[in-house]
Amino acid sequence: VHTYINGGRTFDISTSGTGAHGIYSYSAGGHGPGGDDDAFGGGASGSPGGRGGQIWVDSRSNIYTYGAHSHGIYSASRGGDGGNGGNGGLGGSGGAGGQGGAGGYVTISSRGNIITHNIGSHGTIGQSIGGIGGTGGNGLFWNGGGNGGGTSHGGTAYINNYGYIETKANFSSAIV
Repeated sequence: VHTYINGGRTFDISTSGTGAHGIYSYSAGGHGPGGDDDAFGGGASGSPGGRGGQIWVDSRSNIYTYGAHSHGIYSASRGGDGGNGGNGGLGGSGGAGGQGGAGGYVTISSRGNIITHNIGSHGTIGQSIGGIGGTGGNGLFWNGGGNGGGTSHGGTAYINNYGYIETKANFSSAIV
């Protein structure tokens, strides 16, 4: 995801509704499918989650938000969750859960001013979140359950701010 605002021109972005962000960029990796159950053998393993894409935001706009929970710039990359392991039957254990996908890099560059006016409205948020691992499948009787999949890491979030950020309400940070 690459969001380039303005092409060298300067203009204002203004929003007024609840949850109405000035700029919103989000990339999510797909969730891994779960493993199949097997009534007589071992359950199949879950598949890994997909990696979140990289995000670049370059803005020269002045951004004003007036609604609650309305951020000036909100960019996030999230890895997909791993699939759950299938359940085992009479002759086998449960399948392993799939590994969560990694979050991608997030880069935000803002040259304009950002002013938020309402509660819970941050100036700029940049985050990369790893996906969670799938659960292991159940085993039947004496057969053990499958191992859970590992949680993955988030990528690096870079925020370069060259303008002025002002938040005018409670629970609102300039940069998160």
